[in-house]
Amino acid sequence: MQSVRTDVAALVDDDPRKHAFRVHRDAYVDQGVFELEIDRFFHHGWVYAAHESQLPAAASFVSTTLGRQPVLITRGSDGQLRGFFNRCRHRGAVVCKERQGQSDNFRCPYHGWSFKGDGSLAGLPGPDGYGADFPRAEMGLVPVAELASYRGFIFVSLARPDVDLQTHLGQARVFLDRLCDQRPQGLSVVPGTTRYGFDANWKLQIENALDFYHLPVVHRSFFEIKRARGESGKMTVRDFATDQCVALERGHGTVLASDANGHVHQHLFIFPNLVILENPAPQLRVIFPQRVDRTEIEGLAFFSADAGEAERSRLLGLYERFYGPMGFGTPDDIEIFRACMNGFMAEAAPWNDFSRGYHRELDHLPNGDAAAVMACGNITDETFVRGLYRWWMNALRDVRA
Repeated sequence: MQSVRTDVAALVDDDPRKHAFRVHRDAYVDQGVFELEIDRFFHHGWVYAAHESQLPAAASFVSTTLGRQPVLITRGSDGQLRGFFNRCRHRGAVVCKERQGQSDNFRCPYHGWSFKGDGSLAGLPGPDGYGADFPRAEMGLVPVAELASYRGFIFVSLARPDVDLQTHLGQARVFLDRLCDQRPQGLSVVPGTTRYGFDANWKLQIENALDFYHLPVVHRSFFEIKRARGESGKMTVRDFATDQCVALERGHGTVLASDANGHVHQHLFIFPNLVILENPAPQLRVIFPQRVDRTEIEGLAFFSADAGEAERSRLLGLYERFYGPMGFGTPDDIEIFRACMNGFMAEAAPWNDFSRGYHRELDHLPNGDAAAVMACGNITDETFVRGLYRWWMNALRDVRA
């Protein structure tokens, strides 16, 4: 796992004539590839950081990590959202260790330097130890290069990005708008998180989040219990025959599944680190790559801001039933990620096949839906993954996709 391979073009084998698409194992296990990903996507691109409902009032804050870099998001007394590197200008310690809260003053635990929510230096012990030429005004927290919010979702770029946020979101904006428009009072993220890790590459979580082909196999026990309880719903590959898997530009994607009442639920992925799930319960899933073979996940429940207590209780129950640490979904998926990483060690079989549905892809959505897409297939097809890795390959080669 410590090789250094950077010829990413050789890791994707795409043959439209034969409807064949493969990704090499080194995309998941090579240290050089992982370093490229962190630098290009997390340190120089747009990355999801927080939701505005987590900063509801003046002096609210959220701290997070983007790539390897600690970041602090604040809402000032003027209501403005700001982003800073979470690092004291004195000796480098993080000034905020809490994940979320309310404070307009952040005190470094090392020597007590303190900073206001607008990033400026508020005070330091023993100021007489510094001369008249000490550049106090220049010693505040360093701001991130860019911070922008779209429909309440806050994105950050640590270095100057090559495009603005709306360009980065691209075709995904339409599907994010649809998700938000169904909640006209806005989204409300529930305090507290489901945080867990697994010993596998971060892209396995991306692939899995929009993969409906695995559901009847990996989550068989979940569906068997539903059947035993007499619950209805889609439980086999055949049941999803009219639902779609969609590849969007710049590595984004979604799946669109209708329920018995005709309501369409989404699993929407915003590259590189945000998954928004609507079914079986609403969840924001944020991906934190740690190492080439280690990933951490933060799951957050969300509701419509105007949801009543009964609805919140019902959705939280569904959330814990599937996404919680004792639920049916998360432990199953973690075991599969580990199995994949173990299987990648078999050098004699180095390619993963993502050809399912290639022969039946469309360049548009069915049923007259005019939303622009890169490609559309059946929800059990690997349409999204092919779009993901085309963008991934080109972006790592610095070719604008």
